[in-house]
Amino acid sequence: MTDAPLFKPVNWKDAEAATGLRLDRRRCYALSQDTDQTFGHLLHEIATWVESCTGCHETFEGHSVGDYPRHPKHGCEIGAGCEECGYTGVRRHSWWVPSSINSEDEAA
Repeated sequence: MTDAPLFKPVNWKDAEAATGLRLDRRRCYALSQDTDQTFGHLLHEIATWVESCTGCHETFEGHSVGDYPRHPKHGCEIGAGCEECGYTGVRRHSWWVPSSINSEDEAA
């Protein structure tokens, strides 16, 4: 087992060269470094989302405790602000997901 990362971020030119497809230049791409094809997809895109901070947004069994304002753009509740979230009350997350291009190719 190696300590190599599972995904290698690449620019759109390298992603197009690897897939042989024309890709959206505005997106972030990564190529799977998985040699045994556990993920089953070569091309991945980054998915990002915003959610309430776990450090300053109080919940009980998944339900909010208290009256928190909602984020105007993302719709999640805004916590009071703490060191964990940089005093914004929300956290931004990202993860590599299989590209929608992969699904279109398999359907064709």
